[in-house]
Amino acid sequence: MQTADWRPRLESLLDDFRRRQADAARSGDKPDRIEAARAWHAADGDLDAFRAAARDYLAAKDHFVIVNYLRKAIGQQTGGHISPLAAYDAKVDRFLILDVARYKYPPVWVKASDLFDAMNTTDAVNDNKTRGYVLVAKTGTVTPGATATGTATPAP
Repeated sequence: MQTADWRPRLESLLDDFRRRQADAARSGDKPDRIEAARAWHAADGDLDAFRAAARDYLAAKDHFVIVNYLRKAIGQQTGGHISPLAAYDAKVDRFLILDVARYKYPPVWVKASDLFDAMNTTDAVNDNKTRGYVLVAKTGTVTPGATATGTATPAP
């Protein structure tokens, strides 16, 4: 499914997730909560800022990174795709993508520069804006200091 802009779609999914959490909480369940989600187009920053933000989020408990990238740019089939990152290996400067289409693509280690280049591609159905990434944290967690701009992020 393609949309005109993936950020509004993310907001819609987060709103739905929060509604479901509220419903679960009213019924006595104690679900995890999302505290913050910030999205960036790759053109909003650079490789170093992305690497720092993603590395710091992956190292922090209850923090997650979701990337929107062009598969063709990393040697897979054409088309944009969204998947979570699972790890960063600083020794080889690679991120581990846990592809949500596991039946077709197993987890893969991708060079940070290749991943950033795959995110820094324009999407015709998104007003030719670049793809990018989303940083997500659970409620009550301390947000790492690095951001897409390389500046400190105040805790929510």
